[in-house]
Amino acid sequence: MSLRILCTTDLHAAIWPFNYATDRQDDTRGLALLAPLIHAARREAANTCLFDVGDSLQGTALADAAAGDLSSPHPIIAAMNTLGYDAATLGNHDFDYGLETLNAAMAAARFPFALANLRNAAGSSPALPPPFVLLDRQVTDRAGRTHPLRLGVLGLAPPQTILWNTAALDGAVVAEDVVQVTQSLIPRMRAAGADLIVALCHSGIGRDTDTDPPDLFAQKIARLDGIDALLTGHSHGRLPGPDYADHPDVDAERGTICGTPALMAGAHGRDLGLLDLELAHDNRGWSVTGAQAALRGIPTPPPPADPAVLKATAQHHARTRTSLSDTIATTAIPLHTIAAMAGQAPALRVLSDAQVWTAQRLLKDDPLGDLPLLSAVAPIRMGGRAGPLAFVDLPAGPIRERDLLDLAPFPNRLCVFEITGAQLRLWLERAAACYQQVRPDPEPQSLLVQGAPGYNLDTVFGITYQIDLQAPSWFDAISGARKPRHGPGRIRRLSHMGTAVADTDRFAMVTSAFRACGGGGYHAPPDPAELLFSAKTLRHCLSAYLRETRTLNPVPQMPWQFTPMAASVHLKTSPAATPAHFGPLAPSVQDLGLDAQGFRQLLLDG
Repeated sequence: MSLRILCTTDLHAAIWPFNYATDRQDDTRGLALLAPLIHAARREAANTCLFDVGDSLQGTALADAAAGDLSSPHPIIAAMNTLGYDAATLGNHDFDYGLETLNAAMAAARFPFALANLRNAAGSSPALPPPFVLLDRQVTDRAGRTHPLRLGVLGLAPPQTILWNTAALDGAVVAEDVVQVTQSLIPRMRAAGADLIVALCHSGIGRDTDTDPPDLFAQKIARLDGIDALLTGHSHGRLPGPDYADHPDVDAERGTICGTPALMAGAHGRDLGLLDLELAHDNRGWSVTGAQAALRGIPTPPPPADPAVLKATAQHHARTRTSLSDTIATTAIPLHTIAAMAGQAPALRVLSDAQVWTAQRLLKDDPLGDLPLLSAVAPIRMGGRAGPLAFVDLPAGPIRERDLLDLAPFPNRLCVFEITGAQLRLWLERAAACYQQVRPDPEPQSLLVQGAPGYNLDTVFGITYQIDLQAPSWFDAISGARKPRHGPGRIRRLSHMGTAVADTDRFAMVTSAFRACGGGGYHAPPDPAELLFSAKTLRHCLSAYLRETRTLNPVPQMPWQFTPMAASVHLKTSPAATPAHFGPLAPSVQDLGLDAQGFRQLLLDG
């Protein structure tokens, strides 16, 4: 007998083939375009089930609008109901709006959720999903005979969820060890009659090294006896496929992790995962005798969007577009992140100004208000895996509400806390780890570490400093784990108001709650009780700032620059990039044309 497992992951509320930031059609993603592939995959197989691996409730303006309306089903849940999902788990971003919003969404689902390693703290409510669910299905073998099959489905989420969402959860959720809890559940599920166990694992794939962050644990689950299939996510990677071709525990062609059949189906509804399991029955029950994984992406041109999915979410879609059309301010200069990796990004200046504006109001009657105020921001949209169009690039002129989706895409609140000069230096060193160590060499070298996401490249306003690319990094570029410390680090000439920053100096820092609580491998302040959170999200704060300011003419200079070096670096950026985007660095920028992916390739000298 064969069983086909279909899966999606990291949908991030991408339903319609539409980009709300540009108010234009986007035929590359969305559950409505993936639906015809789901229907086709079901028609091909006698026995199928469809699962989602988390991070479905957050990620588009549609989801943000739905979070404020608990009176109707969440649009992604309505779409998933239409497609007949069998079960799902939760990812870290599903907690971004708090437990009340999360539970209102789950209550409307016509399929169960499972979550094993995150549970309610004592006395907290509403309740989280059970650790596992049992699905009873009638399946057909190749001779046409029917058999009962009981699937045990468990869910796992990143343990850092409780830290990254400190502001929204307020201690209401606690995390358990993912390996220990899974080991304890496997015999319970077998005793309850589970013929097969499928793990919905909202985790990336680590390498079992000291630098692995806690949210990369898929390979640890794959090694456990009793797991028949592993559906992963979180990292937005693709398995099978080249993303994990060099991983020693992964068969990137067949789709296995440590020998366990596995999938990772990308993100944003661009890919459907298919895992075909061959099953045999003996006196011990059903067992997996063979497996083959595959991904099916939305073709070009795409199929017609599924009319049932569109109908189920049409009102949400229309209301969202209307709410984003308001003009809230104007800017005298273009706002972009095209050259953020080289220290030129007017968009970050505006974001920082909005954070400072908000923090000053939060600190009006707080002792932290007596300290110098710093602001840490990151270029969330800066290409990389998201592609060459994933940059902020707003022309001079009107700023609409939809433009804020690029500037502040996540529903994080702002957070203010005290930081010392020593902690500030570590913060900047962590950010600088995103850069390659550059050797004195006439041959061009890559500027950024491959795979280092732009959202970890913080810039701190309110100080000035330099980054020495020729020095070794103190931190791992991807995880943020500390390396054996050697050398003076990369940060040079760190000063505040013209005076060198001492380790004992004290500052107030404003940044996103995600970053303040350790997101991106930044080391959080030790006591969460000392964090001061905004009541509204960063995007709401940015909107309020722009509506009051009305006309922007930000000083484009950034607070940092590279130290001079006898080398050239190669960088990939937006296809719209010109030397002018690099400000004072423009004379040293050489255009090398577009690469095969559509990125503009530039050479930066010295």
